[in-house]
Amino acid sequence: SPLDLYAEGWIDFLCEIAVMVVRSSNGKDTVSYPAVNAIQQNSICRIVLAPARNLSASLRNECETLAMAAIDSLGKGASGVFGVELFVTRSGKVLLNEVAPRPHNTGHYTQDACAISQFENHLRAVTGLPLGSTELVVEAAASKYVRVGYLASRTLLLSLSLSLALSHLCLPCQHNFSS
Repeated sequence: SPLDLYAEGWIDFLCEIAVMVVRSSNGKDTVSYPAVNAIQQNSICRIVLAPARNLSASLRNECETLAMAAIDSLGKGASGVFGVELFVTRSGKVLLNEVAPRPHNTGHYTQDACAISQFENHLRAVTGLPLGSTELVVEAAASKYVRVGYLASRTLLLSLSLSLALSHLCLPCQHNFSS
């Protein structure tokens, strides 16, 4: 036809989940970091909560499994870190939204909250080194992105990684920080 058009349908989703996935250069190893909530404001990610809140463990696992399968489906040559964004619908269905083939702002929390950051694992993956652990080393983490200025008419975002439970974000914590 003279006019080809692709339009996305509206998704009535409950929350947006992001999963950082790392795939080795030999394609044999694919691992994920814990699924996180990606909270948007005006279509810009402002807050990331790790691990994802208000989802069952099985639904978090489903998000991580789907994200890894999506990256594995890219085939030979797809290696490094990928940011995978997913929607969880009100009916509990998980939908793939976007794949970013690079370290991603939804994974910046990994610098302080995980055994090996997304940045180190990216280098490990593309250079053929063994992938490092993606496990959380804290019970909860949050990253908040705030506007700090303008440069060449772009908003510069500053990531403030927080490796402790913030009570105003309703993060559960088993530690008593008052002692």
